[in-house]
Amino acid sequence: MSTENIIAFGEQIKNSTELQAEVQALGGKLAEIVSLAGQKGFDFSMDELKVQLLELQPGTQLEDSDLEQVAGGEIEPPWDTANPYLCPGGR
Repeated sequence: MSTENIIAFGEQIKNSTELQAEVQALGGKLAEIVSLAGQKGFDFSMDELKVQLLELQPGTQLEDSDLEQVAGGEIEPPWDTANPYLCPGGR
């Protein structure tokens, strides 16, 4: 059901310039996109949307390490956490 809702929401975005503008204004923030979809009657979670987006990208496949992170593991930040000067918001 959620996959169908994601696809249907995508179709509505394609067919509505107003909805396209609303989604673009969200700047790619998935939580806000999921919230907007819910307001429009399309029920799905952020995790379900992430999976669907990955499936739509050609050549994208989840590895075991990706699945572990989704299942509650931690994602390594893309910066050096030992050096506060290299972290976003560091000194």
